[in-house]
Parts: sequence; C-alpha cells; structure tokens
Amino acid sequence: MIRALFFLMLCLALTGCTALNSPDSPFPNSYTAISGGTNITFTDIPANCSIEIYTLGGDLLRKIEITAGNGQYTWDLKNVSGESLKSGIYTYRIKSAQSEQSGKIVITR
Repeated sequence: MIRALFFLMLCLALTGCTALNSPDSPFPNSYTAISGGTNITFTDIPANCSIEIYTLGGDLLRKIEITAGNGQYTWDLKNVSGESLKSGIYTYRIKSAQSEQSGKIVITR
C-alpha cells in the first residue's frame, strides 16, 4: 500500500497525473496488483467514444471503441495482443465527436 501511494505521489508531482477519483479520471489510479484488482474503470465517458492507451513514448497499446454505454468502461489492463501491461506510467485519451480528455495511469505490480 505504501508503495502504491508513493508511486501515486511521484506521478502527481512529476508528470501531472489527474487527481485520484476526480470525475473524469480512471480508478483506481494508481493501480497496484497488491490490491488484488485486475482492471481500471473509466467513468463519465460519452456513450460513443474511443479510449486509447499509449506508452509515454507515444506507442499505441490499445484502442477501445465504445458504441453504446452507461458512462463507464472497465479495462482489463491488457494491450491489443491480450498481454498484461507491465509496471509503468501510461497515458490515455478518450475521444468523442464533442470532446477529448486525456490523463495518465500508473500501474505497479
């Protein structure tokens, strides 16, 4: 738990991550395998949008198309090949016809 909190504080201080549990950010953030979770949930997203996950270097890891929904999507932390992402800092972008949001996610395993 202390390790996850440290990584969250480091992320917030050095990279400008979105605040924990803000209305437009995924949760939990920072994700840690110690908590027993296997996914991150994006909330307050448009019914028709795409969620893109990138490395900090800009490589696209996963693109998820949402064509109808209830304002949230639970991502399994896997790339397009079905492999679990390693520990690190990743960026996300949520795009719809009306808006675009982006932020950072920290994964510690």
